Amino acid sequence: MKVLLAHRDPGLRARLRRLLQRLPDVRLVGETSTGRSAIRRAGLTRPSVAILGSDLHGPGCLETVRSIKTIRPRTQFMVLTARHTKAQVRAARRNGANYCLPVRTLDVRL
Repeated sequence: MKVLLAHRDPGLRARLRRLLQRLPDVRLVGETSTGRSAIRRAGLTRPSVAILGSDLHGPGCLETVRSIKTIRPRTQFMVLTARHTKAQVRAARRNGANYCLPVRTLDVRL
C-alpha cells in the first residue's frame, strides 16, 4: 500500500513516518506540510491512501481531498482532526474523506 502523508506538524509527521515504516506492506511515497504539495505529489506517486491533517494550508484539507479525488479517484483518505467535532467529521466525509481520527488518539498510540 502506498501512503502519502501531509500534516503541518513536523513532529507528528515524524512519529507517523516511524510507525508506517514498521508496517511491512506499507510504503511512504510522499511527505509534505501543505495541501498544494500533497496534490502535486499525489499526481506523481499515485498513493492508495492519503493521511491529511485537518489544518493544512494552501489549500486547506477539504479542498486538498477534493483535488486529489479528481486526479486519483481510488485514493482513500484519512483526515486527522485537531478539534474532532461532529460538524468537522461530517464536512470531511462530505468532501470525500473515508476516515476521521482525532490527533490526540494517535498521540497516545504512537
